[in-house]
Amino acid sequence: MVNRLLKLEEVKEHFEEWRKTRVKRTKIPTHLWQMAINLTKSYSITHIVQTLRLSANALKTQIELLNTNDAVSTEPLHFIQLPRTSPLEENMGNFKIELKRPDGVTMNIQIPSSSLSLLFKTFLKE
Repeated sequence: MVNRLLKLEEVKEHFEEWRKTRVKRTKIPTHLWQMAINLTKSYSITHIVQTLRLSANALKTQIELLNTNDAVSTEPLHFIQLPRTSPLEENMGNFKIELKRPDGVTMNIQIPSSSLSLLFKTFLKE
């Protein structure tokens, strides 16, 4: 029991130190939320929020966000560099670009190849 209280007290000290040094209305840093979430393995949410002076709803939201992020692929996103111009561009018809977020939301863009150079130039502000 002493070990469990020590862990909760340690996290409480971290929160108190942050509260002393923060700018008003600053969001709680991710590392502090992670500490609070880790306590849910040993303590009730009620006990945690009372001790750390948190909103129960805010803690539950953070837990849901963590669970959502865990459910989504943890593969890192990769940047794919496209050539600025292509000699085949005029003969390729349409391009289809698919963007997919880690939460599964997808955006598809279809653009004629003749507009691709203009899109890149506009984006790159040439």
